Amino acid sequence: MKITLKPLKIKKYVKRFEKNQKAKDIIEKLDRQIKTVFGVDVEIQSLKRTLFGFAVQDVYDFISIVFTFFLISCLLFALYTRISILFGLIFLPSVTAMPIAVLSIRTKKFKNQFKQDLLDTIETMIQGFKCGLVVEQVLEYISESQENLVTPFIREINLRLLAGQSLKEASLKVSQKTLCSEFEKMCRIFNLRSVTISHISEALSMLAQNIYEEQKTEIETLADKLNVRFTLIMLVGYVIPFLILVTYPLVMMMTKYSFFGGS
Repeated sequence: MKITLKPLKIKKYVKRFEKNQKAKDIIEKLDRQIKTVFGVDVEIQSLKRTLFGFAVQDVYDFISIVFTFFLISCLLFALYTRISILFGLIFLPSVTAMPIAVLSIRTKKFKNQFKQDLLDTIETMIQGFKCGLVVEQVLEYISESQENLVTPFIREINLRLLAGQSLKEASLKVSQKTLCSEFEKMCRIFNLRSVTISHISEALSMLAQNIYEEQKTEIETLADKLNVRFTLIMLVGYVIPFLILVTYPLVMMMTKYSFFGGS
């Protein structure tokens, strides 16, 4: 039996910060990020709805979890300072930052996977346009036949269209949930009613190429960083210990020789 914990309720305290516009914008942006990554208002089965066993519904739940971990870190600080104040100072920020770190990792993973799946979606769209389908038909086909991270958002656009919203309004509302500017660009492209389907297909092809080039650049940058990290690991883990192992006897010998020579 799976047990889901409920975080502390500190919403009314956080609400006080929303009187400042900058703070309000940050809270709203974080709230949108949390609701997408934890699948609160998006039907994505693969997303986890909990964080360290705590249910997450919005930014207030997340801040409550961070506060809970802060209290735990304070307790650990009080316990470990009896042994060593250094351990206490290490535990205080590291434990508090754990929920933030997990959110950052999940967000990055979501964005990377979403962008990869978006390439497949754009390719399907282009093929649909080549077969003579209109935008609404292509969206319906994707929502029924494709199954990846982008599909739930396409399904929501279809549901909004059936509810009477315009394509422009529906795609704009949904694109805000994706945390992906490329999805918003895609929506803007297929909302261009003054151009032909062939022009839309061409614009989508250019967008897909830009996404591919961006991913390629990110992979190359990551590879360069890994090379640097590998070099540092080799330097710290092998080269420096080897130099110490070789030079230590020589230094000791020279020190001993100087000591006896001086006497």
